[in-house]
Amino acid sequence: MNRATLFSFVIAGALSVGLFFLKYEVHGLEAEIIDLRRTMAADRQALHVLKAEWAHLNDPQRLKGLVQRHLDLVPIQPRQISSLDLLPAIGSTPVASDPVPQPLPGRVAQAPGVSRR
Repeated sequence: MNRATLFSFVIAGALSVGLFFLKYEVHGLEAEIIDLRRTMAADRQALHVLKAEWAHLNDPQRLKGLVQRHLDLVPIQPRQISSLDLLPAIGSTPVASDPVPQPLPGRVAQAPGVSRR
């Protein structure tokens, strides 16, 4: 057999084996792409559901009802608003004649886990 013919057969065989492995690698990658697309579609659907749930949970009318039912908060009164000029300076002692503001009726909002003294 001629050396050129033998070399051609060896090259053809090597290319055949290489194409065989490449075909199965591409097949595996295509399967991975299909799986990723399925996962992305499921994630998009879950995100859509979460956005709808978030919109429901943050509905102002629903939140207003929950606040009225579970918190005894009252609207702020104009007499509760003051200016910074009326606050004592840092380091000064409060004057005994200054009236101590009394809380309005109703509960005061409080952080969870903090006890009132």
